[in-house]
Amino acid sequence: MEVNRMQLISMEHRRQICARRIKILIVLGILVFLGIGGVGIYAMYYDVTDWSELGWMEHLTAVGGGLLMGVLAGAFVGFFGYKLVVEGPFLKLRTQYKETLVRGALENLFSDLEYDPKAGFRQNLIEGTCMVPTGNRYKSEDYIRGTYKGIVFEQADVTIKQYYAKNSNRGAREETRFDGRWMIFQFSKQFSGYLRIKPKGFLEKLGIGGLRGAEKVKTRDEEFNRRFEVVTTQPDQVEHLLNPQFLERLYALEERMKNQMVLCFQAGQLHVAVDGEQDSMEIDLFKAIDPEAEARNIRQQMDLVLDLVNSLALDRERSRYTNAWDGTPVR
Repeated sequence: MEVNRMQLISMEHRRQICARRIKILIVLGILVFLGIGGVGIYAMYYDVTDWSELGWMEHLTAVGGGLLMGVLAGAFVGFFGYKLVVEGPFLKLRTQYKETLVRGALENLFSDLEYDPKAGFRQNLIEGTCMVPTGNRYKSEDYIRGTYKGIVFEQADVTIKQYYAKNSNRGAREETRFDGRWMIFQFSKQFSGYLRIKPKGFLEKLGIGGLRGAEKVKTRDEEFNRRFEVVTTQPDQVEHLLNPQFLERLYALEERMKNQMVLCFQAGQLHVAVDGEQDSMEIDLFKAIDPEAEARNIRQQMDLVLDLVNSLALDRERSRYTNAWDGTPVR
């Protein structure tokens, strides 16, 4: 998809408007903070005739109370100012950016592209893999589906959080359990069960309670057993799937992802979840739009998908285990 000059002018105009309004709000918020904070401190000392009679606690209370008033007033101006004069133009700009520059860059990388910035993976699909801890707050967006080297893949950002309500012992809090990228690749090796691989030390609380008939197993490779934990429903097929060539690629991938990944083979698919590795295909409001630079940035964000196909040699696995013309298993 080519981005024409008028589209670029429109996006750059909206970007400048948003950036200018944010800068104004920042300055206004600081002025309100200083003004209200100063007035608040003055009010705290208004009835004081002899400051020498006040202890350090009284001074701290007076200054702290005034500053708190300033912070709350500044935050109020910033929040409602953003809602009134920034959010609308920014959302239009963000949509336009993703539908033109991002979509165009992705179309140059992948065939059969489907891209929906507002869509993502269903929660029950993610939870059904038992790859990461579940939570009561879920979000998924920036859905991408395409084909690379004959391999069909899907990707989306996934965030899972657990919210704990306030109780008698502690206040309300929120715990992030997963915040990263989730990728699904069509995998051609014939594997009828479930197999999950994760580095030891990562997601230590992740058990196998939701997996019927699953068990932890070890391979013949002691180095692999030292570095990874394997859970499967088909122990007799593990050695076939995790051959020496695949393990060598997995070691390299583990170092690339810094032990923050989980892999799962299930229903003819390879799921890869990488924590802390969300893509950032978002516009920078304080930087002029450069189509070539934006395309390079998007390519860098998608390098993870390309690396997975290349590192795990999924395209070669496909040609080895399937007929390259129709995708049926080789007999």
